[in-house]
Amino acid sequence: MTLMEGFVMKRLGVVLSAVAMAAGAAVMGASAAAAPGIVQWSDGRDWHTIVNPDGCYDTPGGRKLKNNTSGPIVLYTDEQCFGMEVYTVKPGGLVPPPDVYFKSFEA
Repeated sequence: MTLMEGFVMKRLGVVLSAVAMAAGAAVMGASAAAAPGIVQWSDGRDWHTIVNPDGCYDTPGGRKLKNNTSGPIVLYTDEQCFGMEVYTVKPGGLVPPPDVYFKSFEA
């Protein structure tokens, strides 16, 4: 093998390693982003449903929440998932009585 062939092989190995790492990160990021399932929340009158929640959702007048996803749901005192954390609803769980007041949640 010539010096030039060795250099090309080394560079090719570095490039392939970088591509493999990027692909692995993309797959891991996609699987961790969304919480497959359904979240149902109530404002005291109506129930609202969000399928496969991913990120922050405003819940005007939120009082009750059922978490039928594979991940935890965090409730916040303010819109856009700001303020204090009110409660964390585990997968398969719900907000226990009495009602909890929240303005947003994050999945």
